[in-house]
Amino acid sequence: MGTLQSVCEHIGSISPINRPAGLHYISGRAGGVGGIMKKLIIAVGLLLVACSTPQPGIEIRTVEVLKEVQRPCPVVKPKQPGKLARPLPADPARLIDLLLAKLTEWAGPGGYGERADTAIETCTKP
Repeated sequence: MGTLQSVCEHIGSISPINRPAGLHYISGRAGGVGGIMKKLIIAVGLLLVACSTPQPGIEIRTVEVLKEVQRPCPVVKPKQPGKLARPLPADPARLIDLLLAKLTEWAGPGGYGERADTAIETCTKP
């Protein structure tokens, strides 16, 4: 018993009944566990070779992206004029005076409409 091949042949020639425990796992026969192990090692090796590529798996790039964001508006919302007091006066002259005063609050110089327009223009400038 000098070489590995002669040892394997000797182990293969031992009958299964007289074979010591554990020796049947290193049998040199093609159908034995040793053949399955060789096939498994070859299959794993082929899988590792198939998975190897010359390209890196992850590529990191720095890209500048310009995004338009809404800027905060520096204007405070103007206070809306109050509602007309109820009941409305029965005197037509008094009612006209009250309606004109309310209209001036909304549309007159420095009124709500003008302040709201200024706020909208300020907040929507490009």
